[in-house]
Amino acid sequence: GEIVVGVSGVPAGTSLGVITIADWSYRVLPATFTGGGGISVSVDGNTIYAGGQFTAVNGQSRAGLAAFDLTTGALLPWQPVVDATPVVVRAAAGRAWIGGIFSRVSGQRRRGLAEVDAVTGAVTPWNPDVLGVSEGGYSYGGIRDLAIGPDGYLYAAVGSPFPSFSGPVTG
Repeated sequence: GEIVVGVSGVPAGTSLGVITIADWSYRVLPATFTGGGGISVSVDGNTIYAGGQFTAVNGQSRAGLAAFDLTTGALLPWQPVVDATPVVVRAAAGRAWIGGIFSRVSGQRRRGLAEVDAVTGAVTPWNPDVLGVSEGGYSYGGIRDLAIGPDGYLYAAVGSPFPSFSGPVTG
């Protein structure tokens, strides 16, 4: 198995690395993030998904979301567009979930939490509508972290003062 990590470095920005568990060797992937803070990473199959407060990857515009080939580190065309700040991304079974402080994903209203196709980045019909996140991404907390449980459910950690959901949260 392998562990994918985001590594912050100044002034170079943040990059991705892979640790091989069998021998604890480390390899850096050719991925450099610029324009913001830390990143969240998730792996599904041979794809690494990254979300965070970055504006570009390897010199290409990416508004806080990007995907990479796990083997080569090549930047993939997957590029959902959020209107404010994605904080976290998790992926499994051909779907990716984005959480953060935003109100639209690729032009569709999705407050704080969205599901997109893991290959195309197209927004799915699922819309839990996190209350407390307004148009333009102003938030009373938003989604801070996501986890996919062994039961297949998506779990969300919300910021204070605890926004609520106006729709079903099951995906």
